[in-house]
Amino acid sequence: MPQIDFNSMAPTFLLGVRLSGLMTFAPFLGGVSIPWKVKSGLAAVLTALLAPTYTARLPHTAPENLIGAVMGELMVGMGLGLTLELVFEAARFAGQFLGFQFGYSLVNVIDPQSQVEISVLNFFHYTVLMLIFLQGNVHHWLFRLLVRSFDVAPPGAVVMTGQTVAGLLHATSGVFLLGLQLASPALVVTVMTDIALSFMSKASPQLPVMAVGLPAKMLVGYAAIWSSVVFWPALANKWFYNSIQAADHLLRSMH
Repeated sequence: MPQIDFNSMAPTFLLGVRLSGLMTFAPFLGGVSIPWKVKSGLAAVLTALLAPTYTARLPHTAPENLIGAVMGELMVGMGLGLTLELVFEAARFAGQFLGFQFGYSLVNVIDPQSQVEISVLNFFHYTVLMLIFLQGNVHHWLFRLLVRSFDVAPPGAVVMTGQTVAGLLHATSGVFLLGLQLASPALVVTVMTDIALSFMSKASPQLPVMAVGLPAKMLVGYAAIWSSVVFWPALANKWFYNSIQAADHLLRSMH
């Protein structure tokens, strides 16, 4: 039986771990609707394609702390995918927030990505951003950043620092701000409609505000969404670009 030198396979193994972490959290690829066999196969193919180029630059010996190296590679892959996935979480937050504002808190659908019930507007916002993500070839940006990560933070040389944790927390805190920016047009008009209806109910107590208010809010809210959706591609591409930059800064803080 031929003997296998596991020390020489360590760089390739760490490269595959990084790709596996990316496949876990990357937008679209990390969704539960993608079978795990497809994710594993894609990670194996990419590892086979990248290994001859990048493992040649590394020493063919296993690092002293193999478990720490594996955890570091997982953090790199998951960090790259998570920074982009936060943009989609902002879209979900905007849809969920507007769902309550429109009175859709009980109207839910099954999300094919997470297999849980979400509001209709939540699904709408997420789907539109996913189409922009695919149409703008942002997934190509992600793979280019992945290739760059092997130069910035070679496998086995990843170090988690306080700056890395601070960068992740800063990126996570931006979810609420991005969600409010996406929901702001419909949110403003629905709040103004609430104020107008409250004044009308005071001026004319006989007016059935409860019967008129909800349809009015839905109509003006939908009008605001359809009026602002033309600006979503430019806004989303800006967010994706900022996320790629944040992921690049995250990589630099790990080396």
